Amino acid sequence: MKNSILFILISLLTFNLLNSQNEIHLSKVEVEDVNGQFIYLLNGEKLDGIIYHNHPNNKLKVKFHIKDGLKEGPSQEYYSNGQLKVKTSFKDGQQSGLYESYFENGQLHARYIWKDISPDGISEEYYDNGNLHFKFIWKDGSPQDTIKSFFKNGQLKDLVIYKEGKREGLYEEYYENGQLLETFVYKAGKIDGPYTAYFENGQLKEESNYKEGKIDGSAKGYYENGQLEEVSTYKAGVRNGSLLKYYIDGQLFAKTTYKNGKLNGHFETYFENGKLSIRGNFINDIKDGVYETYHENGNLKLKGNYINGKNNGVFEIYFENGELSWIQTYKNDKLNGRCDSYYENGKIKKKGNFKNGLKDGLFENYNKKGKLTKKVIYKDDKEIKG
Repeated sequence: MKNSILFILISLLTFNLLNSQNEIHLSKVEVEDVNGQFIYLLNGEKLDGIIYHNHPNNKLKVKFHIKDGLKEGPSQEYYSNGQLKVKTSFKDGQQSGLYESYFENGQLHARYIWKDISPDGISEEYYDNGNLHFKFIWKDGSPQDTIKSFFKNGQLKDLVIYKEGKREGLYEEYYENGQLLETFVYKAGKIDGPYTAYFENGQLKEESNYKEGKIDGSAKGYYENGQLEEVSTYKAGVRNGSLLKYYIDGQLFAKTTYKNGKLNGHFETYFENGKLSIRGNFINDIKDGVYETYHENGNLKLKGNYINGKNNGVFEIYFENGELSWIQTYKNDKLNGRCDSYYENGKIKKKGNFKNGLKDGLFENYNKKGKLTKKVIYKDDKEIKG
């Protein structure tokens, strides 16, 4: 009898000793990332045992099992107050089976089931007040059936239907106050048909049409006061045709034309008072031809010419009162020829000449009364006589 008791005590002592030896602090373990798979090593050898790590207050933070260097079996994570944070399990280094996470107050946060590295069955997530955030049904790694998600107050956030892993049918999304945010229809996972969006006050925000996942046809955008903001045309997701944009009071802001997603043709923008702001032409998003900008009082501000996006010819800049401020001559984006500037009273300020972007010839400076104050001669941008 005494021998039996002694044997049991020795066995328990041996088991506890082995068990404690199998629990290894994470700091003593080497971790290798092999093609996204974490391998745990001890002294260069694949580990078998239990790895743990503590919070600064010495309470257990994580604890998981390792077999042949890979996570295998139960795994737990804890808050610093000792409350369970996550419990799950692994098989051959991959998450497998039930996964549960908790808020620090003990309330369930999420519950998933993993199968062959993909979610399977019912997946749920909750807010810390216990209200459902969303609920999914998974099959073979793909969502199925009708899926709803909710705001923390319990109000429906969105509703989507899945069929064979792809979104299908009506989709609706809501604001937290219950007002519809947007609605459209999916066909085989792509938006197809009318698209409508709303502001939080219920006012229409956008209306357009989609074809096989791409915006197609006329599209209109609105301000929150109901005023039209933009009217444009798309083809297979790319802007094609006219674009009109408006200020919030209904005054025209811009009008232009697109071809294959790029500005092409005449372009105009306006101030809120209705006066012209910019006028020009584009070829495939590049300025080409006469380009003009205006002051808000209607007077010309700048006039120049572009060839394939480069300054070419005479450019004139004007003060708001209509008086000439600068006159410059360009060739292939470089100053080439006359370059004069003026005071707002109309008198000459500076005048000179450029050649291939470099100062060339006589340059003169004048004061506001028209008196010459400086005279310099340049050659290849270098002063040769002052």
